[in-house]
Amino acid sequence: MEQASERAARLSGPGLMSWVKLDDARAIHPKLRRAGFAARGLDEAAICLSSMEHTDGFVSDEMLRVLMAAHGERQPKRLVDLLLREERWERDDERGGYVIHGYLDYNPSAAEWEALSVERSQAGRASARARAPASVSTSVEQVLDTSRARVQPSRPVPSREAETLFTEFWAVYPRRVGKRAAQTTFAQACRRTDPEKIIAGAQRLATDPNLPRDEPMFIPHPKTWLNRDGWDDDPLPSRSNGHAKLSGPPPRPRPNTCVKCGDSLEEGFTGPPNSPCCLREECRYG
Repeated sequence: MEQASERAARLSGPGLMSWVKLDDARAIHPKLRRAGFAARGLDEAAICLSSMEHTDGFVSDEMLRVLMAAHGERQPKRLVDLLLREERWERDDERGGYVIHGYLDYNPSAAEWEALSVERSQAGRASARARAPASVSTSVEQVLDTSRARVQPSRPVPSREAETLFTEFWAVYPRRVGKRAAQTTFAQACRRTDPEKIIAGAQRLATDPNLPRDEPMFIPHPKTWLNRDGWDDDPLPSRSNGHAKLSGPPPRPRPNTCVKCGDSLEEGFTGPPNSPCCLREECRYG
């Protein structure tokens, strides 16, 4: 298996070119200011690597090790914890890595990059035909139309239909917290699957008889549920664990007579429960 340091050297070599878009307001973004300059650098490096690897803002544990090896950082946990604390990153245990919030708000997804690559390939063939001899029937207007089609993807603008679908999802999800983050994550999830499937999954969760409605802290946040493709989850397990109530051993029956003097303990007995002695002075100290 390729070591993190070897992969870092390969990725930093010549011949690889890509780009990312950053919000210019991030220079004074409150979360990044609180996280600190070093954590901001890790965040930006992770955005660049995610764009290079076309992972839609997901940074795997292996990718993080590559970043740390490339920059000589031996203690990344402190920086990662700062980004998690400020909710700039979110842990995804199922995929083994971290999700960068807002990545797809500014940058094209892997599917969009693939479509752009196809467009560029088609434009290249059209350009080659345009430079061919006059016998090739390619007009100047066709070449211009192909060039206009080569437009860089920009930040997606939410449509009225997308807002309506999110409103429907928000109405049925059983724990309504973090609405703005949930709306962004919902838009990202809709690129992976049918929105109706997401809404149906949220409805199943809300009506699950084993949902801990009396303990809402155990119901996942909407963005967490969306990030992990929660609509594909199985029904929740039964909340009854079936364990028998634990109890101590049954109390020993109290003897009927004093083990020392032989007198009955039934009448006038003042000793502690289960005591085998009548506690008279001669029995207590005899």
